[in-house]
Amino acid sequence: MIRNRIRVFVAACVAGAALATATSAFAGASAFIYGHYWSAGQSASSAYSSSWYKASFNKQSGGYDTTITLIDNVSYSWHGTHRDSNLVTFSDAWFSSVGKKGYCKAWSSNFYGSCYVYN
Repeated sequence: MIRNRIRVFVAACVAGAALATATSAFAGASAFIYGHYWSAGQSASSAYSSSWYKASFNKQSGGYDTTITLIDNVSYSWHGTHRDSNLVTFSDAWFSSVGKKGYCKAWSSNFYGSCYVYN
């Protein structure tokens, strides 16, 4: 029992350090959910802004199936959508003057990850 708690704590610390390091590498990035422990089916989204042009889902390691996209506030269509299990999943860049929000969704469970929008 204690060994499992220690393992979870160490994994959380490693994930937190990795995510903090990744954050500093992205100028102009804003996290809309940070260091979250994900379960399959969970999702999160940012506020709408016309300045967002790209989004990412950063995970503790590769192998976790996730989706990232931008959703506009006119037709509520998805733009630049990607679904994969890479360490970082990026949406395609989408330059538009309409308001848009970042949206991320987990299809896997039991991992730490953060979602960002970029301006």
